[in-house]
Amino acid sequence: MSKKKASKRDVLAELMEGVGAMKQHREGKLRLRAHQLPAPEVEEASSLQAANSDRRRDHRSTTCAATAKP
Repeated sequence: MSKKKASKRDVLAELMEGVGAMKQHREGKLRLRAHQLPAPEVEEASSLQAANSDRRRDHRSTTCAATAKP
């Protein structure tokens, strides 16, 4: 059974290739692929604040019960 040696990636070369592509894009010489994602749904701030206060209250009660003196 022969094993093929995996070639190491030249990350710096890949990065510099991307920088060159961005430069060409700015100069109008190259069109880069672009993807548009749908905007995520965001909860109202009041419901987030209520959830955070519940978490803090639960944490405090757990901490106090563990350190309570008999």
